[in-house]
Amino acid sequence: MGVTIGGADAPSNKGQSGMSFMKTGAAAKALLQEETAKAEAAAAERGKLWRFRIPESDCGKDFMITFLDGHLDSDGMLDPPMWMEHTVYVGGRWQNLPCTAHEEPCPICANSDSKPALVAGFTVIDHTPYKIQKGPNAGNIAKDKRKLFVAKKQTFAILQKIASKQGGLVGCTFEVSRQNDKAPSVGDLFQVTEKQKLSQLAAQYGEEATPADFSEEITYYNAAQLLSLGIKGTAMGKIGGTGNSKDLDAELGMAG
Repeated sequence: MGVTIGGADAPSNKGQSGMSFMKTGAAAKALLQEETAKAEAAAAERGKLWRFRIPESDCGKDFMITFLDGHLDSDGMLDPPMWMEHTVYVGGRWQNLPCTAHEEPCPICANSDSKPALVAGFTVIDHTPYKIQKGPNAGNIAKDKRKLFVAKKQTFAILQKIASKQGGLVGCTFEVSRQNDKAPSVGDLFQVTEKQKLSQLAAQYGEEATPADFSEEITYYNAAQLLSLGIKGTAMGKIGGTGNSKDLDAELGMAG
């Protein structure tokens, strides 16, 4: 049956609630600003390294990764870049966004009961083959790709213990697995299989053996920019501080 234009079955510019789906005036400007901000954020993330994760469907399987950084300082402690981070659902996907509380009130902290997590950043080569799903190389098999390894406090403590025995993490190849869906997505079982010099890795893997520049890989948005992205305070996870600068300093102090 066709639609009768102008009759009872005529299409309407109103939803079931009777409210128009069309925006005008200030509402239209706000929507345009939010969509523009999302597009700019997506553009900022293009070309950046993926994060190493073990999917829930692969719990129990072994993955091979090699650390490209993870030096020890003069006190024998790992000294990676650290920051407080929220995981939020915005723009149709889960995103990891640094907390702004060390500089200004964080809108994510303010608009939800969720707390940011203290994380440490490392670079690894993921030796696991995988099929490329999108883009011009879709369908091809890729392996030995550089990724970010972002560890929360529980994982950082495990890595610190291993690094103390190995003289650092640089060049260490690990067999890593995730026991169950409650375990960290980066894995919770780590076994060193070999250790090589960075120069050996560079000869074998070329540019993929270059440690990441985290100042380039992690995009920081100030509070106004977070709001323009459409942040609604829907962060998941309650690990870390309460979102103010005092708690940030305390968290960083706990991590050494």
